[in-house]
Amino acid sequence: MKVLGIVDATQNSAACLVENGEILACVQEERLSRVKHCGGFPVLAIREVLRATDTRPGEINVVRAGFSEYDLPLRLLSGVLNPGPTRMMDHPLEAVKVAGIEAYRRTVRSTPLVRLDTRLSKGLFGRRVRGTGLGAARVEHVNHHLSHVAACHFTSGFDRALALSIDAYGDGFSGGVYACMGRDIERLSSFPLSASLGYFYGCITELLGMRFGFDEGKTMALASYGKPLAYGRLKGLFSVDGLELRGDAVALGGLSTIRYSRLLSGDRKRDIAASAQDVLEDVVTELVTNAMDETGLRNVELSGGLFLNVKLNSRVAQLDGVDDVFVHPDAGDGGCAVGAALSAFAPKGRLPRSRMDHAYLGPGAETPTLRDMERAFGRRVQVSEHADVAGLVGSELLPAGKLVGVYWGRMEHGPRALGNRSVLADPTNPASPHRIRTTIKRRPEYQPFCQTVLDRDADAYIENPKGIDAPFMIIAFPATERSREDTPAVVHVDGSCRPQVLSRDVNEPYYRLIEAFAGETGVPVVLNTSFNRSGEPIVHTAEQAVNDLFEGGLDAVVIGDLIVERA
Repeated sequence: MKVLGIVDATQNSAACLVENGEILACVQEERLSRVKHCGGFPVLAIREVLRATDTRPGEINVVRAGFSEYDLPLRLLSGVLNPGPTRMMDHPLEAVKVAGIEAYRRTVRSTPLVRLDTRLSKGLFGRRVRGTGLGAARVEHVNHHLSHVAACHFTSGFDRALALSIDAYGDGFSGGVYACMGRDIERLSSFPLSASLGYFYGCITELLGMRFGFDEGKTMALASYGKPLAYGRLKGLFSVDGLELRGDAVALGGLSTIRYSRLLSGDRKRDIAASAQDVLEDVVTELVTNAMDETGLRNVELSGGLFLNVKLNSRVAQLDGVDDVFVHPDAGDGGCAVGAALSAFAPKGRLPRSRMDHAYLGPGAETPTLRDMERAFGRRVQVSEHADVAGLVGSELLPAGKLVGVYWGRMEHGPRALGNRSVLADPTNPASPHRIRTTIKRRPEYQPFCQTVLDRDADAYIENPKGIDAPFMIIAFPATERSREDTPAVVHVDGSCRPQVLSRDVNEPYYRLIEAFAGETGVPVVLNTSFNRSGEPIVHTAEQAVNDLFEGGLDAVVIGDLIVERA
């Protein structure tokens, strides 16, 4: 049986194809539309997963969507306007739009009109499914937070686990606590929209002059430079009672940011960020602790966009009583496409039995020849072909201080580049981050970069006494003294690092590249950031990769067994 899971939300739309419990392909719409975090119906992503797996539309048995409830205005907006994230304080119309949806939601959901609303919304969704040629497939809807949890649980390798799903909003709630036993997932509690931690953190991000739903990682990074002086004012917005989370954190529509600006008037930005981060961590860890006490479960699964916060995940992992933690590599809404599809196989028992150890589930890289590149780009490039490109990059280019874009293999699923669509640099050089920031990423000085470390040497560079797997750059760890000495370019001001621990069988060419770098420098680590310019999605085609060479600060691009440089 082939099941297509999709998410057509206001942002991070995606499609995932699963056959008999095995994930064949998954891709975010943004990689194809070239609009970062784009939402709406994922037409391009659906076409791409079918193309990449050589699947005809008629072979799809079921289409499952990672939302079970739909508000008609939201469905119309996400499908017709296809909006990306915006700053509501900069765009008053955006605040009006969100306020209107919230008012509609509160009014209609408490009246008999809810049935008509749901019928119209699902009818509009079904029409879009049929428009992609999938008319023969059965259409089903899966609760949003259940989709998050299913994506995590059915790829975690845990038989029994405690799961949390937390984001801004989904199917009328902002999250919940779940007990996962084999193929069964039981909801223990749900969090109301008024206590939305995701919305709270997004509004704080917007208050700091950044983009809601886009720049929360910058807020997390800035928090390490501040003091939680506003902690008491923000913590008072939430209360935890057992597994229940209550709050007064969300005002109607886009008015929350204005409310926070009054509440935090006079505070420095770094202190606001530090306060919000501490509130976030304390609320979530209290929920996890209470849930462990009530259920006796010690393996923890984290899903939902809130858990793209690597410092929060680190805090959960360090809790007394937690044995192990798994965070799905696409913890945001894109991962719901995976969960919606996988959950179709739970009743049949055809599900992964081992932990997901890689995220190379996207389209494969194009493999142009040397002549193809010369024909396409002429004298603007210098192209050379090598039998061991990985060894050359690791032993010569990176130690010489070069910034190298890597484009090979299948694209990563989720927001992190993990060696197949990455920009690599020397982590031993403290100047590497500044050069990337000023020529490629345009990110603030306080935002750190991640690294990839070989599994055989991980203990020398990260403190991980529980032996938690870290293949996805989604959990922060304290850096060791050796890490601070050897790799200053990838250690944050708080002494933490955000690693991808790489095994040879997961990505052999990338492993050899780092081995070659270690042979030359003695350091089995490389700085790894996503292959994209600031504000753009990760590159999808060879042409996009070469264009980044021309327009950014890269010194070379690896495309298959070719090295491309500016002439």
